[in-house]
Amino acid sequence: MGAERAIDSAYERDPTNFFAHHVKAHILEMESRPREGNDWLAQQTGHWPIGNNLVHHLWWHRALMQLDLGERDAVLASYDTNIRNLESPLTKAVPDQFNDLQNATALLWRLELLGLDVGGRWEELADKAEARIGDTAYLLLPPHLMLALAATGRDAAAARFLSALREQAADPGVWAGAAIRDVVVPICEAALAHRREQHAQVVALLEPRQESMRLLGGSAAQRDLFRQILIDSAMRADRRDVVAAMIADETASHTVPPTQRAGYATAARWLM
Repeated sequence: MGAERAIDSAYERDPTNFFAHHVKAHILEMESRPREGNDWLAQQTGHWPIGNNLVHHLWWHRALMQLDLGERDAVLASYDTNIRNLESPLTKAVPDQFNDLQNATALLWRLELLGLDVGGRWEELADKAEARIGDTAYLLLPPHLMLALAATGRDAAAARFLSALREQAADPGVWAGAAIRDVVVPICEAALAHRREQHAQVVALLEPRQESMRLLGGSAAQRDLFRQILIDSAMRADRRDVVAAMIADETASHTVPPTQRAGYATAARWLM
């Protein structure tokens, strides 16, 4: 409540402040208020053309809310128009901006999980991923890039990608070597295994790392993608123990039950 009052006060002083829009989006997402969040963000979109690449992330936040509302076709349309519009000036200026790549890959994965055909949209993201092999400046990025390589069947590139990560993990001069070894590499391996339908392996890689995923950085909303990968594989591997524990955690930490949240509804019903 205090955080929302503070951000509402900042918004009243400057309604064009899209950093305030971002904080408000996180509050609405964390409190599972997708209808209110979707409508509130829709009212702010007129300000976003003056912003930087953060506005693509704001559209991403709105897309997650639309997924919870069941508006899948609207999300796919927004992907092409607002989130990953290859003809927009912002995207042309920096076509491989790290947060843009994370937005895009995370959203395509969610859409496919919900049964939508995303066509050839993975290909340009996989091209960007191949060009960034060995990039660990931002630890949340490599697992997202691996999603694109896996989705396009680029096994050789995926192997080079993992090899580069392991080299850095073994280098004592790399500041984040331990996090790369213990978290980044296993999550990248899990992203590849999920696409290959090796679901028991995904569970083995991700289940013990649910807490250490925070070392990737980013927000809980961004890291939730990897929890969704885990719960999907746990269900497919018939690991009711893992699914039940995760659904219990989601129930305890959100005011809206998992049956009403896009990434968890199928698993919650599976348990019944």
